[in-house]
Formats: sequence, structure tokens, C-alpha cells
Amino acid sequence: MAPLAGWHLAVACGTSSLHREPLTITRSGPGGAVLVVDDDPDTTDSIRDTLRRRGFDAHGFYSADECLEWLKTREAAVVISDVRMPGITGIELATKLREDYPALRVIILTGAGSLDIAVQAIRAGAFDYIAKPVEGDALALAVSRALDHVALEKEVKRLRTTVHQSTSNTII
Repeated sequence: MAPLAGWHLAVACGTSSLHREPLTITRSGPGGAVLVVDDDPDTTDSIRDTLRRRGFDAHGFYSADECLEWLKTREAAVVISDVRMPGITGIELATKLREDYPALRVIILTGAGSLDIAVQAIRAGAFDYIAKPVEGDALALAVSRALDHVALEKEVKRLRTTVHQSTSNTII
């Protein structure tokens, strides 16, 4: 695969430890940012750095509000959010992102791996749900899948536009 170019990651998460050797999961092409949001600075920085070592353009934030402020002026492709954070929770953030940024994919991280929380996350619009502790490889794979999904949606939209333009220009 080609190196990651133009992708960014937004991650909002709680506590996690990601200290494995980098996995080479990369992507080429245009995209948004990958943002990491967590109220624990050590966790945010660890996840951000782990993803950067794997070729993602990851940015870290210590609250959902900081993430939302950043998104007002920039694009993102993926947000990784913990369920339990002060202020805006991960579920509330996923709901807001689904409403305001429907093309963005949210991955929920939580230490409480209950089925009820997973169902809440998916209903709120999360693309994926990962129980902590999460390994760097598993997170990189989830982010890569989310980026694939974003790229496919963009391609479908482009193809629909092309078909619509070509059929509307046809004289019957």
C-alpha cells in the first residue's frame, strides 16, 4: 500500500495504553483529519503518537469541545471517542458529529465493554466500537476501515453525479 497522504484522525477517548510496534497500515489519497479527544492528556498523546507512527495524521484534543471547535474550520475523516468524559460524553459527541458532520466516522473506545454501551454507541452513529484496553494494531485497523468507508462513500457520490450529468445531457 502507498503511504498515508492527506488523511487526518480525530480521536476522543478515555484511558488506554498503546505501546506496540507500528503496524504498516497506510492509505493514499485525499481525506480529512484523524482527531484524538480524551480528557486524559497521557492517553490522548499516546494514541495520537501511536497512530502517527503508523502513518496517520493524528491530532489530539483533551475535550470534546476542543474537537468540535477544531472541526469548525477544518475537515476530518475519523473521530475516536471514549464513552466517559466530563462535559460532552462520547455518545453525545457521536450524536452531534452525525448531525453536523454526517460524512465523518466515529470510533468509540470504552473500558466498560458492555453490550448496552455498544448498542448506544451504534445508535448514536458510531462507525465502530472497541473495548479497552485496545492494542495499537486493532485501533489502526479500525481507523483504516473507517477511512475505506469514507473513501467509498465519496466515490459513490462522485459516480452518481457523473451518471446523473450524463443522463441529463442525453436527448431521447
